[in-house]
Amino acid sequence: MDVPVRKFLPLKVMPEPGDKLAAVPFYALPANIAERGVFTRLKIKPVTALVNASSGAAEIIEEEIVPAEYSGLPAGIKTAPVKLSRAEAEGAAVAAASASSPRGWKRGLCRTDIFLISAERDALALRLYIIRGPQLIDSFTGESGEAASLIEFII
Repeated sequence: MDVPVRKFLPLKVMPEPGDKLAAVPFYALPANIAERGVFTRLKIKPVTALVNASSGAAEIIEEEIVPAEYSGLPAGIKTAPVKLSRAEAEGAAVAAASASSPRGWKRGLCRTDIFLISAERDALALRLYIIRGPQLIDSFTGESGEAASLIEFII
């Protein structure tokens, strides 16, 4: 699937001149999570399901995330290929939310369901990784690690 992606997940860390950049496509799917139980009322929280479009890994972020375009980023960003369709990404998001829901007899005490919101906007965005010297920085979360040489080797 060769889809041009122009938007990025929000950047907490901006790249500096001389940084190497790598990007991974993600589906940012707006959703609502409904939590209910025997002793609690129904609670509905707006969330965003982030699904890696290359590997299919999904995570639920408890805030609304809107991908945006950023000017001033260099054009030569190495990008991983998109391997999942939007329908497959929605399935991965539902699986990630249901994995945290209790099983068996505990299911009656507390239950979590996810309801994806069908948005008209394009949900595909890039998660930018910055390679700065020996560090690999996730610009979305701001976390850094020491695996930059491995990432450079892979891409």
